[in-house]
Amino acid sequence: MKIKILEYRIVKIEKGLFLIEYKTAPFGVWHEVKDKKFKTKPKAEAWAWKNFDTIK
Repeated sequence: MKIKILEYRIVKIEKGLFLIEYKTAPFGVWHEVKDKKFKTKPKAEAWAWKNFDTIK
């Protein structure tokens, strides 16, 4: 099941790892996807496309 979100972003953190943050409301708070860190940005992007349903 896909998570319905408004927007997501991929953030670079220490040691060259990337994590995904998302928000569900226009003026909402950014939430971090727990237990998911990626070694490359394309892998993070692919995971987001697979698991998020972006509200347009």
